[in-house]
Amino acid sequence: MSRLSSVVLVAAALITGCGSDEAPEPVPTDPGARSGHSLVFDAARGQLLLFGGRTVDGLQSDLWTLSGAVWQPLFQGGPAARRDAVLLYDSGRRRIVLHGGTGQGDVPLQDTWEWGGAGWASVPGTGPSERRAAALTFSGSTNRVLLFGGESPQGEALRDTWAFDGNAWTLLDALGPANAALPLLVSDPAISAPLLLTLDRTSAPDAEGRYPQSAWRWNGADWLAYGDPMPFSEQRAVVVAGEELLLFDGDDGSTWLSDHPGWSRVAETGPGTRTGFALAYDLTREAVMLSGGLVEAVPRDDVWLWHDGWTRLR
Repeated sequence: MSRLSSVVLVAAALITGCGSDEAPEPVPTDPGARSGHSLVFDAARGQLLLFGGRTVDGLQSDLWTLSGAVWQPLFQGGPAARRDAVLLYDSGRRRIVLHGGTGQGDVPLQDTWEWGGAGWASVPGTGPSERRAAALTFSGSTNRVLLFGGESPQGEALRDTWAFDGNAWTLLDALGPANAALPLLVSDPAISAPLLLTLDRTSAPDAEGRYPQSAWRWNGADWLAYGDPMPFSEQRAVVVAGEELLLFDGDDGSTWLSDHPGWSRVAETGPGTRTGFALAYDLTREAVMLSGGLVEAVPRDDVWLWHDGWTRLR
């Protein structure tokens, strides 16, 4: 055999993988069943995005978009793998902002990243300390991202309020509402201000395991009490749905709409009880989207759509 023929055969073996026992890594065709992931609608690009979370293979850092009823991979890399990151759409700068979450070894994170449609960019500088379960929203009146609280590495309910202008974080208030566990934060169109929802876990839960949820309105400098407390579980999430607020309580699978300042229960059926699910409003569909989570400790990959009632999309 000529030397040239030998070279050709070796090259062919390398290309086809001959002589190797290693099988190629399978390419995922969808995010699969997961919990602790994040869901956000990118209005600039008209895409519903899913980021990270935990699958049976561990923590993830992948980014997906939902086209019709089919997930398509968008990007791999950037922020480290994590669960419970907070994401929002900054309409002033037409970017997605990601902050914190829980990384490998159950360690709370404090990094900030931005997605502009082609890749992730890390935001340098310091800001809020390490935390999990923080609350994040975009304030149109100030054109800044607003962050409140979360849980410290020691399990303490944090009470600080921060603003992010795209360049740096600024501390606005070090001591917000007390007993502010598992905060939720939205920009409520009905009151033209950020609305904060917090649970008071210093008191005993009721017979159904729920805690008093208080509402607070941000006036630009302080949090002001808004309405009377109502009982909700720790497995709740809230989203702005057009001109109203929708809250899904995964503890009993109930759906609520805000009647300002209270809440009215509007649905008993739909996704059912679950934890670790993700919720976002899809402007293209004009519907609330709910994805995955744990059902009886088993991760799910289902997607539900709310438009005057729940419909399973996939």
